[in-house]
Amino acid sequence: MLAFGSKPAYRAVKGWRARQLASQVEELIGQRLLDEAAQKARAAYQLKATEPLVIRAVARAESANGRSPSALAFWKQLREMGAMETEDWRKLVEDLLRAGALLVADQELKDFLEKRPADVTALRLASQLSARLGRAENAMELAQRAFEVEPENRDGKLLVALLKAESAVPDIRSGGVALLLELAGEPNKHGLDALTALSRRRDLTTAQLEPLVGLVRANPEASDEQRLVGVEIALRLHEDQAEEILRKAVEEAMQGAPERRRALGTWLNQRKRFEAALGLVSEKEAFGRKDLLLVRLDAMAALNQWEGVKQILKRRDVPLDEVYRELFLARCAMEQGENSKADLHWRRAHLAGAASPEHAWFVASYAERLGQTEQAEVAYRSLTTKATTARAAYEALLRMAGKRQDVGALWGLLRAMRERWPGDTAVENDYAYFSLLKETDVDAAFRSAQRLVQADPSSLPHRTTLALALLRLGQPVVALSVYEGLKIPWDQVPGSQRSVYAAVLSANGKVEEARTELRGIRVEELRPEERKLLEALGSAAGQG
Repeated sequence: MLAFGSKPAYRAVKGWRARQLASQVEELIGQRLLDEAAQKARAAYQLKATEPLVIRAVARAESANGRSPSALAFWKQLREMGAMETEDWRKLVEDLLRAGALLVADQELKDFLEKRPADVTALRLASQLSARLGRAENAMELAQRAFEVEPENRDGKLLVALLKAESAVPDIRSGGVALLLELAGEPNKHGLDALTALSRRRDLTTAQLEPLVGLVRANPEASDEQRLVGVEIALRLHEDQAEEILRKAVEEAMQGAPERRRALGTWLNQRKRFEAALGLVSEKEAFGRKDLLLVRLDAMAALNQWEGVKQILKRRDVPLDEVYRELFLARCAMEQGENSKADLHWRRAHLAGAASPEHAWFVASYAERLGQTEQAEVAYRSLTTKATTARAAYEALLRMAGKRQDVGALWGLLRAMRERWPGDTAVENDYAYFSLLKETDVDAAFRSAQRLVQADPSSLPHRTTLALALLRLGQPVVALSVYEGLKIPWDQVPGSQRSVYAAVLSANGKVEEARTELRGIRVEELRPEERKLLEALGSAAGQG
């Protein structure tokens, strides 16, 4: 009897303890104690793996730690139990997006909106996903529906404004800019986001720009870095007063906290105002803070003060982690022609940064900024092995290969990304496109493009890939039919996609139409394989 009675009691205690641990996970995530949250969640799961509260906690902890593919398995388990709540579903979609499963996320959103067509969170998520998939009109429609349900919601209003401001239709675009200008006056995060978006535009009048400087300064949500948006705008408005504007910015920063000087010093270095950055941070103050010392060293290096840099790095009290010290020593050796020493310091920098994604990322970005492509790629590739940095590292490698117009490297990277994120339609389409440029696996690329167009007929990138596949397969007439029924503003389409269209027109004997398209393309910006597509146009290539 004792044994029979103890089992239910033991199970009850295990369940109680599991729920207690799970209830602590959300609080730990809020405090950014992510490792501890994951440990608590795993301990709770070991105690009772069938408890919805516990499964939810594990999914949240995995997601917060950047392990979205792992989190998806637990969300699936929760859904199979019929225990999904609205917030769980939203987290599921977010993890699908982070994992690159865009089409799966798209279907989840469609299914959810069929049941709850007025759910504003779902509508906004669906809008953002549609924008990411290149469905601008659908993104606008979904955002507008959410805004009509909650017209006072600032997130919704900002989303509508941002989408409208990027519209190809002038009236819609001007309406979006007007909404952004209205939001810019709000002293909150939404106002700051609107100000940041407006500061990047080149179509604003002086009358529209001038009030933005004061609004940035007055926004209580603005960080030290974000306040520099106001300086950027002031420089655009008054180019002839640049020195005075910068002098005032330095004076104000000198009276502020060290963090403010660090932000301005970094900004000045990025804009090649190295003397001003040196004047902002004295050597004595720099030795008290690593971030200020990095600003000073960057400025000294840019001014070729190598002996001074080496003297600082040799000091025992230099407040730098080993990775930063080795990077600057590598640069000193490079500039003084000591290549073997430079290689040694680069290797040490990679080793020192390997344990920390933050340090490894600094090595990569610093090397890229110096034009040390090989060293940057070594660091970025090390970051592709870590779940939290893999996607961004791959994007950086793609950017670097793109600058070199290296189709082979781009193709290899995309193949690795497709294996890692098999549900990411953008990666799948790009992989198929570059396979076709290389004339590799043409049949497989055709099947992939066909599937993508069927899933999303409104996507021009997908249709471009399908048209190129049909061209490679010797079916130019069918390739031309891919564009039927679409109203495409070709003057706003990237040159690579427009070149495929021109090649398809040419292959169908529509040479004059093809030459018209070619005149709108900067041929020198195309990849060699894309330029080769246009060889059939003969002298038109030179004309373009």
